[in-house]
Amino acid sequence: MHRATTFAIGALLFFAIAIPARATVIPVAEAKDDGTSHSDPPLNFQPIAGCGLFANFDDVTPPVLPPGWTAINAIDPDGILWQTSDSGDPTPPAFSEPNAAWVNDPDTISDKYLYSPSGTIDPIGSSILVFWHNYVLEDGFDGGVLEVSTDGGNTFQDILAAGGTFFRGGYNGTVNTCCGNPLAGRQAWTGNSGGFIETDVGDLPTGVPIVLRWRMASDSSGSGEGWRVDDIVIGCERPTPTPTAFPTPTQTPSITPSPTATVTPTPTATPTPTETCRVSFAEYCDSVVFTPPTDFTVGVSCPIDPFTGCGASAFTVNNVPADSCTVSDLVRITFHFNTPPPVVPGLNTIHIYGAVSCCLQGLDKFTCTFLYKGPRFTPTPRPHPTPHPRPTPR
Repeated sequence: MHRATTFAIGALLFFAIAIPARATVIPVAEAKDDGTSHSDPPLNFQPIAGCGLFANFDDVTPPVLPPGWTAINAIDPDGILWQTSDSGDPTPPAFSEPNAAWVNDPDTISDKYLYSPSGTIDPIGSSILVFWHNYVLEDGFDGGVLEVSTDGGNTFQDILAAGGTFFRGGYNGTVNTCCGNPLAGRQAWTGNSGGFIETDVGDLPTGVPIVLRWRMASDSSGSGEGWRVDDIVIGCERPTPTPTAFPTPTQTPSITPSPTATVTPTPTATPTPTETCRVSFAEYCDSVVFTPPTDFTVGVSCPIDPFTGCGASAFTVNNVPADSCTVSDLVRITFHFNTPPPVVPGLNTIHIYGAVSCCLQGLDKFTCTFLYKGPRFTPTPRPHPTPHPRPTPR
């Protein structure tokens, strides 16, 4: 799982159409796009944790979008916006059933936006955006792109222009300049994906709120079946903390007792903890996995009490406890499952409570999730749609 684009030239047009409440009617000028667009912020984007962004569009009834997601047509020939869908073309209708986000590909000029909620990615560590999409767009003439805003939705630029990198499933063509497509001359996804394919994007902007925009644009003739987007997630991995060594004890010289009166000893006060025993990092949290793991490494905030060891049953995945655990590097525990825990497609929950003692106290309760994508889906190629005659440029 927004912003209206204002172009540099052309007369302003206002589209008065019957649209769902999630959309906003906005002014737009007719001109080509160089990859950077400008708009007044159409919505008050509600921030979420960037690494917690997850949308499978399955908790709503089509055509409604989930909370925080917004659709806008900057050029609107037909009143059809991005929406959730559980049937129709292109098939299959969803990567994880029942729903995906979908938009049509009309036979006239259009420019259609799907906006994510706003989120900030922690600059410490690495992040990746993963999503699955299925498109049948008029090959070479209609296309889709991914754009990002780092200023609250005022301006957008292509994810590549913003410094992003496609690790998998990047753009596969360039939009023809002949026939009025707002994305003319830009790299894009175009043609037939042959079913759902995976796209992985790294090097996302960090430390500032970002908004993602999936954008489909078409030219003056010819059409396709549309574009479906599903199972969008931003996963993050933070660096492993440097272990904290125990202080080297200083030997106290022995004292020769004095043959004076016996002194009544004063009871020694129990030391008071100065730091909370907490989880500092947990492997696979806020991440995407394709094979169920059997080992999970967890870091804690201060050295573990070597006399108490670790408790395997205090670490669970979907309420199933680990079979064993080992302590290493003073501040790190690895929990082992003899067989992979029962993960399910979608979000899975890791829970830890009291597995070790550190900072003179038990480990604080900790919960996080990871996304399991299951076996990779290999789409079956489908024939390209029959091209329509192109108008002769004047």
